[in-house]
Amino acid sequence: MSLAGRAMLTTGSAWAGIVVSGTRVIYPGDSHELTVHLSNEGKTSVLVETWMDQGDPNIKPEDAQVPFTLSPPVFRLDPTKAPQQLHWKILAPVSGQDVTVQCNNPTPYAVSFNTVALQAGGKDLPTTAPSSGMAKPGETATFVMHGLKSTPAGTLAIDYQSIDDYGAMRAQVAPLNP
Repeated sequence: MSLAGRAMLTTGSAWAGIVVSGTRVIYPGDSHELTVHLSNEGKTSVLVETWMDQGDPNIKPEDAQVPFTLSPPVFRLDPTKAPQQLHWKILAPVSGQDVTVQCNNPTPYAVSFNTVALQAGGKDLPTTAPSSGMAKPGETATFVMHGLKSTPAGTLAIDYQSIDDYGAMRAQVAPLNP
């Protein structure tokens, strides 16, 4: 027996921006439910229809003999939040203080960070920056790069990991605006 669109679920492929997490769905016998995570990597909301079948393309989903149901059968999936819309800025250090980086979040989503590091020339700089933080919607978060007393020369960027709605880490490198 297979889940609806098993080919899509087992390949981890995307269609019209829809991405299914994982490469297989295995239902644990002692569980009452199982969650399959979908994300919409497109730019617009989409309507998603789910169903289960037995892998026979000649049988309609409503006629398939399957022991499970999927809920909801139809739902709207909005685009996944895009951390690349964040605006990063380095602040010149005041005499004797550490370099500070600001992250402005113009999106309607809170963005949680697992790590934030400053890069110069493509390499992370050794600092003791906070290992986590959050940029709330419409607000600016500040990260002090402890131990870094002057703004480095060269091309600067922020190397960070945001935490998505499912707890997965999303690594990003964003240009830094002076």
